[in-house]
Amino acid sequence: MLFPVNEDLTSDVLISLMAWVAPFVLLNGLREELWFRGVFLKKYETFLGARTANILAALIFAVTHFGVEYTPILLIFLGITFLLGLIWGFIMQKTDSLLGSALFHAAMDISVILGIFSYL
Repeated sequence: MLFPVNEDLTSDVLISLMAWVAPFVLLNGLREELWFRGVFLKKYETFLGARTANILAALIFAVTHFGVEYTPILLIFLGITFLLGLIWGFIMQKTDSLLGSALFHAAMDISVILGIFSYL
C-alpha cells in the first residue's frame, strides 16, 4: 500500500527489471548518502554536536522527499523517511563510513523503484 505495484508484475518481469533496478538504487543510495550524510551531517556536527546534527540532517532529508508522487500516503512515507534518515546518520556516525548507510539506503529503495518501474 505504501508503494503500489502493477498487478502484472510477474517473477519473470521482476528478474528482467533487476538489471535496471540494481544499478539505479546503488547509485541513488550512494548519491543521497554522499549529499545528506557525507556533506551536511559532518558539517552540522562541528556546530551542533552529533545528536542534533543527525536530527537536522534527517529532517532535511525527509523534507526533500515532500513532493514525491509514488506513494498515496505521503505523511507516513515522510515519517518513515525521517526515521530512516536518523538510522542512516547513526550508522555513518558510528562507522565513520558512508558504505553501510549507502547500501542500506539502496536496499530500501528497491521497493520504491520496483513499484515505479512496474508501471513502465
